[in-house]
Amino acid sequence: MKHIKAGGIENLHLSFYRDENLGDDEVWDVWQLEGPSMVSYFRGLPHVHAWLHIREPS
Repeated sequence: MKHIKAGGIENLHLSFYRDENLGDDEVWDVWQLEGPSMVSYFRGLPHVHAWLHIREPS
């Protein structure tokens, strides 16, 4: 958390991808939270893929 806070919580951006709406159910199946010192990726279908990368701010 110290690295994420150092990059600035206000600098985090959430993206979701409508063209990746798997199953046509309007549930966010693919999204990404990104900031200066972190990236978090999630895909929920057909099974969960998730990764998180946090680094010390430069």
